Amino acid sequence: MKKLLTIAATVFTLAVVTPTQMAAQKYAGQTVIGVNGAFSLVGLVITTTFNAIDGVDGLSTNVIPGMNGTVDFGITDRFSIGIAHFYQSGTAKWTSYQDTSGVMQTGDWHYRLTRQNTALRMLFHLGDNDDLDTYFGIRLGMSYWSQSTNVPDAGSVIDLGVFGNKFWPQAVFGVRYFFIPALGVNAELALGFPYYLSVGINFRFGGMK
Repeated sequence: MKKLLTIAATVFTLAVVTPTQMAAQKYAGQTVIGVNGAFSLVGLVITTTFNAIDGVDGLSTNVIPGMNGTVDFGITDRFSIGIAHFYQSGTAKWTSYQDTSGVMQTGDWHYRLTRQNTALRMLFHLGDNDDLDTYFGIRLGMSYWSQSTNVPDAGSVIDLGVFGNKFWPQAVFGVRYFFIPALGVNAELALGFPYYLSVGINFRFGGMK
């Protein structure tokens, strides 16, 4: 009986103390860097906008999926603060177009539209498994657009005014799984801009004993 009580006490201690220790090692003092591919409906909007350009010949378009980079700092066992940056671009090329004077211009014309979002994010982490990190939180970011082109009167071809620099809040729900202490993969669902799905790899530093 004494042996059974000793075993039971040991199991109880491991069940109560070990998860607490693991949680303490999991977040506080850790830095997690994420490199992700991100998907959004804005890419479709850019493509549709390019394809709707009137009065051009030889039009070809290309829009790449977004790239999302994150750096999260563990403040406590359950809370982290991070910074994030999102990048996406689309390119249109054509061989001729009609300018504002009604004259057809021929050449190797191109137009590049770039969308970026820089944000602060706050995450709340769940669970006590050191390999599995589930979390939810909020991302507060500013989206801004830029363009580059060799078309002298680009405004006659495409109106950048349909895109604007705006502040966007976003709710995020994610999970990370670490194959080894320093390397893992993640997936993230989001409500709001700049993306609705993000998947990629993570690198974890510090906070481990």
